[in-house]
Amino acid sequence: MEKSRGMLPRLFFFVSRPVRGTRGPARSTHVGAAGAFMSGGAGKRTAGPGRQGSRSALASVRAGAARVELERDDEMNCETRDSGVVAAGRAMTVLLDPGTGGAEANYPTRPITLVLGAAPGSGADILARALLPDIAAEVGQRLAIDYQPGASGNIGAARVARARPDGHTVLLSTRSASLHKVMYPYMDYDFARDLKPIAMVATMPIVVVMGNHVAANDMLDAMELARFNPGRYVCASVGVGTTNHVLCEILQASAGMRMQHIPYQSSAAALNDVVAGLVDFLFTPLSAALPHIKSRRVCAVAVTSQLRIDEIPDVPTIEEIGFSEAGADDWYALMAPTGTAPRIVARLNRALNAVLANRDVRQRLARLGYMAPG
Repeated sequence: MEKSRGMLPRLFFFVSRPVRGTRGPARSTHVGAAGAFMSGGAGKRTAGPGRQGSRSALASVRAGAARVELERDDEMNCETRDSGVVAAGRAMTVLLDPGTGGAEANYPTRPITLVLGAAPGSGADILARALLPDIAAEVGQRLAIDYQPGASGNIGAARVARARPDGHTVLLSTRSASLHKVMYPYMDYDFARDLKPIAMVATMPIVVVMGNHVAANDMLDAMELARFNPGRYVCASVGVGTTNHVLCEILQASAGMRMQHIPYQSSAAALNDVVAGLVDFLFTPLSAALPHIKSRRVCAVAVTSQLRIDEIPDVPTIEEIGFSEAGADDWYALMAPTGTAPRIVARLNRALNAVLANRDVRQRLARLGYMAPG
């Protein structure tokens, strides 16, 4: 898979209320187009019903929305100097101090706990399972997964933020975790203050899948159905405020359509309901949906990456369809509690870099839909 971009796009975030209701046009509640997730010019296309209103809504919310800028610098996996994730409006960069040298002699002294703010079968879980044996061999200790799903990954992130900073409890974070302070103003931890980046692990496009029961041939057909039947169709995501949820909202606002939104705690549960015909559309990390797509249990109608995906080359990008503003990859990064010794961070950084430099590992990740950095 080709590298589609050198850095993460700028992000905008909004807060909206989750929908929990029954399918159908009656009393359908829409998670409104309250804001946008990323900047970028609109694609060249004809304005559809409601498009001018959507633009106005987006413009008004952007004026008051919290803005978070993240930049995935290619140096994130290089050992040059130690740095932390900075707050809104600044770049997220991981640079390690070359003066820190090798790992502390006694680290790790016991198995390492890798916390996931997601359920089994999620994009983070699939990535972790693909890499854990190689990382364990590199550091000389077993790694155990601790699932902490819920609150769009906030529960898992808080668990690591409060952990002892000795390198034995780390987090596989996703893009949405960087927005938790905006989503949850009363959190007892701060992502930028309490978590320290170790390395970028991989990026992953979001795929839009459609149930085989939907009477549409492609994404544009599906959008026309949703536009002229407001509130009838159900669109699911893996949690409120996640990357996939926000991209779903951007697409609805840009296309002038309105669907019911139902958040799930896991991609596996959401995919099962798409297959069963209970959910019409789902925005989800590609890795979770890939087996269902290849077996034709669901239909992939778009990917949010800049380039098409080698594993599903016939599926167009959202930009090709004409909605570039809804295009963004998700990312996965390894994080440790703030206060973790620089030498421990450097040790984990080198171990992960060594694993990701292996050609077989990179090919394995590509087959699952991930793109390793570098």
